[in-house]
Amino acid sequence: MIPETAKLEIEELSREELVALIYEMAKKISELEVEIAQFKQPPTTSQNSSQSPSRDFKSEKKKRTRSRKKGAKPGHEKQERQFSRKTEYRTGPTQASSEPQVNEVVDVSNLKRVRV
Repeated sequence: MIPETAKLEIEELSREELVALIYEMAKKISELEVEIAQFKQPPTTSQNSSQSPSRDFKSEKKKRTRSRKKGAKPGHEKQERQFSRKTEYRTGPTQASSEPQVNEVVDVSNLKRVRV
């Protein structure tokens, strides 16, 4: 795994230089082990810390896919509502009255709004 040029450089080092290299490598290994340990810890959630449940990671919810497309299907006859003016329907007296019930239609489109 070590390149040939590096092997040759290591073989030419003195004993003191080799010991210093080993200490340097041991220090680097311990730093990397600490860094790896940080990545192995599970993320903090409401189950393993004092974090509130609203701060937990939310799994991505799948969007509901429709089995059919929205709207009218091909060949369907177009349906529309007809435009009409605003009207208000009033009924006549109730059954308690002896007069016959009369229905009237009042056009309210031209009336002004009054605040009460």
